[in-house]
Amino acid sequence: MVSILDESAWGMSHKKLYYPHQPCVWFKWLAKDNNYCPPQGKINDSGFTVLQDAVHNPEVDIIFVHGLQGHPKKTWSAIKKADQDTPASKETKGGIRTWFSRLVRRRSGAKEAQADCKKNPRAYPKDLLSQERSCASARIMTCGYDSDIIKLVNTANFSTISGQAETLLNAVARVRQECQRRPLIFITHSLGRLMIRAALNSSRRKRARDLRAVAESVFAVIFFGTPHRGSGMAGFGEMVAHATSVLTMKPYNKNIVRALAENSEILTNIPSDYLNTEEDMAKLNRFESSTFQEGKGMTGVPGSQGKVVEDDSSEGGINDCNDHINRNQMDMCKFYGADDPEYEKVLGEIKRHLSRVRGQIDEQSYNVLMSLEEHGVSSNRRMELRQLLIKLLPLARSVIPLARRKMTKRFPANTVPCDQNQDIECKSRSHVPFCALIVIDGLDELKDPVTAGDAIAFLKELAINSDRSWSPFDPNPPDRSHIHYERAPSSHQEQDIASHHETSSTVGLGIRNARRRPASIHFVDGLEEVRPRGESRSPHLSEHATPRSHTSKTALLDSEVRCPHRDTIAQRWFRWVPMTILVLAVYATVWSGLYFFVACLKPRYGNYVGVDGKLAASTANLLSALFAKTIELAYVTVFVACLGQFLSRRALQKGSNGITISDMSMRTWIMQPGSMIVHWETLRYSALTFLGAMTLTATIIAMLYTTAAEALVSPKLLAGPHEDRTLRANVSTDFFNPYYMGINCQTPISNEEDPLYRGTTCLQMQHVGQAYHNYIAYLNGWSSMITNGKHASAVLEERPPPSGSIHDNTTVTGSWIDRSNMTELSLHYNRMVLNVTAAMPHAGVLAAAKDPVNGIKQPQNSSEGQFDMMVAAPCPAVNVLCVGMNASELKPLIYDMWPGKKFDVEKWSEQEKEVPKWPNSWLNRTVVDDIFGWGPKYGWRPPIFGMLPFENQTILNHSAPFGNTMYVLGKPPNATKIDYALCSMKAKKTPRCSVRYTASASGARFSTDCEKSDNPWQFDRFFPDAVDGNWSLDWKNIASEWGNSLSLNAGVNDGRASNARLLMQLTPSGYSLEPDLPSLAEALAVMAGNTLIMGTENATFLPYWNHSDASLSEPETQYFNATVSVIDYQSSGTEKWQNVFFPVLFLTFVTSVLCLGYLLSEKGRQLTDFTEPQNLFALAINSPATSRLEGACGAGPQGPQFKEKWFVGMEEDDEHYYIRTKAEEHTPLISAAKVSTESERPKSVSPALEEYRRLSTGQSVLGRLY
Repeated sequence: MVSILDESAWGMSHKKLYYPHQPCVWFKWLAKDNNYCPPQGKINDSGFTVLQDAVHNPEVDIIFVHGLQGHPKKTWSAIKKADQDTPASKETKGGIRTWFSRLVRRRSGAKEAQADCKKNPRAYPKDLLSQERSCASARIMTCGYDSDIIKLVNTANFSTISGQAETLLNAVARVRQECQRRPLIFITHSLGRLMIRAALNSSRRKRARDLRAVAESVFAVIFFGTPHRGSGMAGFGEMVAHATSVLTMKPYNKNIVRALAENSEILTNIPSDYLNTEEDMAKLNRFESSTFQEGKGMTGVPGSQGKVVEDDSSEGGINDCNDHINRNQMDMCKFYGADDPEYEKVLGEIKRHLSRVRGQIDEQSYNVLMSLEEHGVSSNRRMELRQLLIKLLPLARSVIPLARRKMTKRFPANTVPCDQNQDIECKSRSHVPFCALIVIDGLDELKDPVTAGDAIAFLKELAINSDRSWSPFDPNPPDRSHIHYERAPSSHQEQDIASHHETSSTVGLGIRNARRRPASIHFVDGLEEVRPRGESRSPHLSEHATPRSHTSKTALLDSEVRCPHRDTIAQRWFRWVPMTILVLAVYATVWSGLYFFVACLKPRYGNYVGVDGKLAASTANLLSALFAKTIELAYVTVFVACLGQFLSRRALQKGSNGITISDMSMRTWIMQPGSMIVHWETLRYSALTFLGAMTLTATIIAMLYTTAAEALVSPKLLAGPHEDRTLRANVSTDFFNPYYMGINCQTPISNEEDPLYRGTTCLQMQHVGQAYHNYIAYLNGWSSMITNGKHASAVLEERPPPSGSIHDNTTVTGSWIDRSNMTELSLHYNRMVLNVTAAMPHAGVLAAAKDPVNGIKQPQNSSEGQFDMMVAAPCPAVNVLCVGMNASELKPLIYDMWPGKKFDVEKWSEQEKEVPKWPNSWLNRTVVDDIFGWGPKYGWRPPIFGMLPFENQTILNHSAPFGNTMYVLGKPPNATKIDYALCSMKAKKTPRCSVRYTASASGARFSTDCEKSDNPWQFDRFFPDAVDGNWSLDWKNIASEWGNSLSLNAGVNDGRASNARLLMQLTPSGYSLEPDLPSLAEALAVMAGNTLIMGTENATFLPYWNHSDASLSEPETQYFNATVSVIDYQSSGTEKWQNVFFPVLFLTFVTSVLCLGYLLSEKGRQLTDFTEPQNLFALAINSPATSRLEGACGAGPQGPQFKEKWFVGMEEDDEHYYIRTKAEEHTPLISAAKVSTESERPKSVSPALEEYRRLSTGQSVLGRLY
């Protein structure tokens, strides 16, 4: 049976102390470190806080309970020294205002309390009582609970006094679980007494032992200003609380306020019940109580004296010690120091109650001891003593350390009871147990109550530490009269190691035993413990040669115990453990190899993973992480198993080097990598070995495997390499087909409604929108550049390129081609000459990229599907050539300046017919024929304008038959040196460009890359015979509508268009391009860029149009070359540095293959892994001890002990496995089998022994490695 004094029976544990805010309190009542004191933290607002714990085990608990609107810290804390000479009206400053502020305040938290503590030093109960020696053995606690009537922020507690008391009772019971009968003293203020009364009433009625023990353990209660019969201030307080509740819209606790009213039902019932409780407690513990009343009133409080609680209400009962504190109700329990006169009153009462507690403890202890001498230890008396000592058990704990010291001195360790044949007095008292003899023999010296308590503690020590001694707490003690006692040998020389051959031996207290025990194990009869003595060695053995338990300090294997193993240590491959390990090894090998090759190949998943794929990206990543984790777990399991198998086989094999403690700890490197830092010494002895290096490598890769898989295998959105592809496009027309454009222009007006002008009207609207949009964006770019202090170059290719947009979300960027030096041209012709050509991308590429036939994944919001493609396609280009001229030079081209002609804007359509027709006339020669290519030499006629434009205005000429050029004539501002500027505009398709289209979910970029020798996708690389400079005859028709829509011909009737004015202001004033302004030619080219994009929608991708019809009713399919890079999911790293994880994946695969090969080489059979903690513990506990680990039993092995070699052997007689050091390998062992005098037949070799011999001889494939 378990003794009542056993710690496990009380649920206690050494060196553990849980603080009161936890469910229960465990106390360190048997720890030898008696100076232990729990750390003092902050005072909790609710629950218990230990303010002081006894240096030794506490004799009494003192609990402080605050009152209404109180706090477990502030209620008992003084801010400054009180002035005793100040009048009452000044001492009670704040008065009702302070009381009201506390009524509605929200209690501050720990931070506020700490800050206040630093600012204003306080005196706590702990600080004052700890100065008193009489309180050193007390455990002092403070109890906090929610006593606020109303809160401004949170909701107040609405529990009744009875409900709060039940909570307090349960909390006190929990905090005293380790010692339910320890004396208890309550110190309460205000409402706290009512709480204590209600709690003790409830405790007396409880059936639960721990709850009822609270009332039975109370020795005293000290009250401060408690309204036993209510307070007249309760009505006033309820009125204030109600007003505050209305203002703050927060409810208040009516239960407590109304309960404190005078003659309330609750206050009437509690005292009557409490009188019965006090009588019961007085019978048990001589219960007493003390009452302190407030001596001063508070200003503003109604009544003659201003007291919150009148004297007749705060006065205690007849048995109470009533006294006054010269403070008001709020300050009566706050003392500034030990020299406070009011504190001395309270301290005197506390000391008086503590003296009563100690007196009762000493008296009961002494009475029990005296009863031993008077009545002996008969069976009936044992039961009575048992019941008494159960009650005294908590009290005796405080003197256990002292008892141990005194009893050890009084009864030396080698003292044993006398033998029955040697002492007559012993015969007369032979029925008295050994422990009782000790007490009775020393009763003459134990008259002092303190030493009497020591004796009780000593009885407890014997009951716990000696399983052969009598315990007074055992109701059924065994009959021990047959045991014969004798003195044990005084030295280990009295017994030789050869005594193990004897048929009987003497052990313990001289008890005869017929079975053999290893001769080196000797026991000493001591009062405190029974333990082996010394070391005995045979002179026939070497220094290191020992029998079983040689140099052992403790008998780990009793001589009467035989420990043959129950099962074989080698398991077949089809058993659960080997099969599981083998399956995990195959799994780890296959999947780690798959992950490694996936990381190397970096596959792209295309339409299989993604938004519209068969597998969502999140699912793919989750599966990748899941499989990576399972690979890691399987790998760790397999490697640890293989490591254990290797070490176990090495330990079993004879002739091997054995294994070390550091080798056995290598498994923890993998399972707990942090142990390499904590226990770094194991690295010192094992890391440099081959097996240690393998394990260290496995540890590192196991830690990093999931990270490596995430970095290199998990699918990520990455831009793939550019892949050459042949794309298809639907083609319906050639470049710049005005009729096709008009028919396909999107407008709600049908052909029936406007059969003549539907197309042109729609096109002009599109020209206006797109041209102005592109033009404004281009000018804004120039403006931003100038604002930022940047300047453009005078070289055309280094100036901002032509730009625009299409479909509202695609930015178009062109290129300047056919570049010429403006300065050289101007100087050559001695006039301003601007010649620029802007190329824009083929618009048909956009439609082809979106065509599902080409299988290009479209961009998504997740960045998936972003792509970058380069296309070999012809690109449209517009050339703008502007020349500066004066009026006389323009005279051959101005109808109004011809002799006898007068320009009339209304009749211009008729007057224009008077101009000679081609080919009969080449018209007049001009000074700029060679620049523009006019005349019979070049085959083109010059334009004819009706008049000269006014300043900042322009006029157009686009009516010349069979022409390919549109002309713009404008007059720059007078500030420039140019009188007039004449510009020609024409378009072509150029083969010296490629198209680039980069698309994302947020937008796209559509651009050209022209005239670069390193551009492999330039169109003329694929069509070297493609003609460049074949100017389109159709573009002039598109340009005429474009010019009219942009008001470029408004100068005919003095329209003064803003667009024309801005264009003329961009005319250079010199012969070079200006760094802060775009030129007139650049502006016109950018503005005309939209005609190039619109003119190539659904246009051919060939350098020619191979159909007789200008357009096709059904589109045909044309193929073009492209290279496409798509952003989709791929197993790869996102940064180059992540390639450092490749070795992790590679080594995981390689070591998995090695582990699988090792398991297969052993044919899947698994040995018992002796490095596993449970197996190693079972092996070690049944093995002899050794001096090779001298001093390691407490703090563990250190230094060279880590490299001590060990092996696993078998006692072949017992078929018992054990572990020993290699230094003791050849030491003979003592069998635990019985000795028989009869002749024995030779024993046959058992399967277990045969298994051991086979494994220990290393007959496996890898036996040489061990």
